[in-house]
Amino acid sequence: MTEVLSAPEAAAGVVRYSEEEAMRRALRLAATPGVPLGPNPRVGCVLLTHDGELVAEGFHRGAGTAHAEADALARAGEAARGTIALVTLEPCNHTGRTGPCAQALIAAGVDRVVYALSDPNPLAQGGAQTLRTAGIGVEGGLLEAEAREVNAGWLESIRHPASA
Repeated sequence: MTEVLSAPEAAAGVVRYSEEEAMRRALRLAATPGVPLGPNPRVGCVLLTHDGELVAEGFHRGAGTAHAEADALARAGEAARGTIALVTLEPCNHTGRTGPCAQALIAAGVDRVVYALSDPNPLAQGGAQTLRTAGIGVEGGLLEAEAREVNAGWLESIRHPASA
């Protein structure tokens, strides 16, 4: 698979995004070809400085791999401190094969989180409240309709789980 995480070309070598542009980039990352359509959601994450400079980006590559936020945070390292995270799905709040993304964002020192779609999974939801409780600014709903399109199949599986 082609690596899609390099920043777009910029005249001065610095890439800047508005929050909407960054969320659109996160949605493109979430929809990366070859990423499984299930059983997990397709998620992208972009980290920006407060003046819009791209710090890092990441995406979830499938069950058992790093979630989008953890991928972006690992790529950013210490540069993640003080950033804005734009994520296509509310950061998870549970431990499964990986740790909770809400806690990873808190530990990294992110200042603000903007997500597109609230997590409808009762096992994973609550990340936004965990972030708020930790003093991190949180906003949901940016490009929510587009995020629903990227995860239409996954959302349907959450609404109507297969009978055992």
